[in-house]
Amino acid sequence: MARPALFAATALTLLLPRAARADDGPVVRPTLVAQLRLSADFPQADGAVNPPAALELRRVRPGLRLNALGGRLTGVFVLNTSPSALELMDLWVEYQARTHVRVRVGQTNQPITGYRLGSFADLHFVDWALVTRTFGGERQLGVEVHNRGEGGPWEYSVGLWNGVTVRAAHGRGVADLYGQPVVNASDLRAYALPSALHPELTARGAWHHRGRVQWGLGLSALVDLEPAAQREFRAVVAPEATLRAGVVRVDVTGYLGVSELTQQGGAGLTWGALAEVGVTLAQRVTLGARYAVVLRDAALVDDARRAVAQSQVATRRVGAEEEHELGGAVDLRLPGVPVSANADLSWLRTSTAGVHSDGLRVRVQAQLAWQ
Repeated sequence: MARPALFAATALTLLLPRAARADDGPVVRPTLVAQLRLSADFPQADGAVNPPAALELRRVRPGLRLNALGGRLTGVFVLNTSPSALELMDLWVEYQARTHVRVRVGQTNQPITGYRLGSFADLHFVDWALVTRTFGGERQLGVEVHNRGEGGPWEYSVGLWNGVTVRAAHGRGVADLYGQPVVNASDLRAYALPSALHPELTARGAWHHRGRVQWGLGLSALVDLEPAAQREFRAVVAPEATLRAGVVRVDVTGYLGVSELTQQGGAGLTWGALAEVGVTLAQRVTLGARYAVVLRDAALVDDARRAVAQSQVATRRVGAEEEHELGGAVDLRLPGVPVSANADLSWLRTSTAGVHSDGLRVRVQAQLAWQ
């Protein structure tokens, strides 16, 4: 089932004007990102036996980047070919219709917060904070108008999407709370177009001040016109702020998700917050600190518990009122080569019905990012 995606990428290459190829350098550039991760979790409750450390080759993502017409026409095609997955990650084309107006069409990440729009290859921590699993954004099929990458003080984005996440990793809404499975529709071993398509709207605006001290403010919003019950948010709002002063960078993001209750009338609320601090030493080593939290109000948790019988509890997140992540990281970037290494140590807590479950997580990762 990977053939349609490969055919689309090849067709885009062949359709590019010959003059653009001659004048603008290479039109098609291969990319590759791969990660080798060693991780171990240490549960602390009920005398549980610590699991053995796991070594995993993950995010093996070959791809193509297309560039033509002096950068006005671009495109991306990326697969995930790790041992545990075969997925279509990104397949989109983008055209600069005029100054400050770029139109993107295809499968791509929804623009929910500047944090999530960044690349995982640039994270100081080994992986995304826990808030992205709940609030996203994640890849969907859609069309987006934006001006990212122009370097001006203002940044904006508006998008119309199919309303169904095509991957199961992020943007799961309230599905985990209700114990609802999220199908990975991008799996090429059993590829299928997402069902129950419905309109979903996104908008994001940001202001960046550039100087000796750089700072920025942003606001992202999502509205789902027909959210699936016990799965998706009706709306998400996410304010954000960034500060960079010398070697110090601070990023703070808040989240508010609104979902409809199914066992009673009204709406349920889910809050989230993420704060990350990075301090770069000698331009090659960055020390990072992170705190992330997801909180759910009593009405939403009660609704989920009514909907899920105790015998059906399948994950630790079913009926959980709180999730916390507190950790530190070291990020090493090697000079002159696209190779980096990072490690983190985090404390995790999940609270369900007033009972706290604590654990420690240790991860070490080597990364090749040829982008």
